Amino acid sequence: MREHLASARVDLSRSASESELRWSEACELFAEREARRRPRSADDQPLQPGDPEKHHEIPQFWLKGFAEDVEAGLMLASVDRFGSADQVPVSQAAMTRSFYMTTNDAGAPTVGLERSLGRFESDAAPAFKSLRSGTPHASSLERLDICRLLAVQDLRTRPQVRSSQKAMGGVAGRMAVLAQHHGHLPPTDEPTQFIGSKEAALTSLLDDGIIRVCSKLMFLRQWSLLRAAAPAMGFVLPDHPIVTVSANSSGIYGPGGIGSADHLWVPLGPRTMLVMTRPDLANGAHEEMSAHEIEDINRVLIGRASEKVYCAPSDAAAVSGLAADPGG
Repeated sequence: MREHLASARVDLSRSASESELRWSEACELFAEREARRRPRSADDQPLQPGDPEKHHEIPQFWLKGFAEDVEAGLMLASVDRFGSADQVPVSQAAMTRSFYMTTNDAGAPTVGLERSLGRFESDAAPAFKSLRSGTPHASSLERLDICRLLAVQDLRTRPQVRSSQKAMGGVAGRMAVLAQHHGHLPPTDEPTQFIGSKEAALTSLLDDGIIRVCSKLMFLRQWSLLRAAAPAMGFVLPDHPIVTVSANSSGIYGPGGIGSADHLWVPLGPRTMLVMTRPDLANGAHEEMSAHEIEDINRVLIGRASEKVYCAPSDAAAVSGLAADPGG
């Protein structure tokens, strides 16, 4: 990343003005496209640009980097041009004005791409504003890169796994805001390439085994991000999260009457708990996390500190106490 940032700074004076698109033009294209857009379900809705004064289209330099990450991960090889059956490579489309506003809405890959780009644009808006001011700071470049990586991570996550991300609420956005303080995503011992082959590309149906791996990696990844950002976010995290497993598939377990499932409980502050819920499997069934998977999670987390993190269903009283006073 440092090499990438160095290259970005060298080319900034030349590329920023060339790659940046005016928000007024972007809004006109957005309005035109909205008039032709097919109805969407609530889950498919992309992030909206908001007021024109707050709209920040992604500069081409970072859009190209996003596309390169997407193609490198074999997540999405091409997209449809708006109103055309022609397939356009992501890398080529990224060099086209208003790339994500000129693609076809017919397929889930495009919807996912729009959502991730919308997240990138929303999280990085202050950095874009800094670039347009003509006096960008190094922290702005770092923040843009972090936001891009977070957006790529979102794109490579299957819908079955995305419910865990939704549980994060605004935490991911706050982490992006704090990227200027950290300069990089904290490393993990596990690979973050959730989808790594054409057979497991964005458009394919993942089997239960892949979804289970994604879920485990997401637990570890989100905890790592939270730990890195915690000092600047104004709250103190414990040494470890508490990974809980429900006693059976039909009962209610945990504070607040949470339905039977696997959860990651993370105390964020006094009487505030973050709950990351294990997603359903591809066949729609619920399945408990195996003892082996719990051991895997603990092994990674223990390796970064010294204590065990798993809280068995028999320890429900301890979990309830933590929920009542997580700061204690």
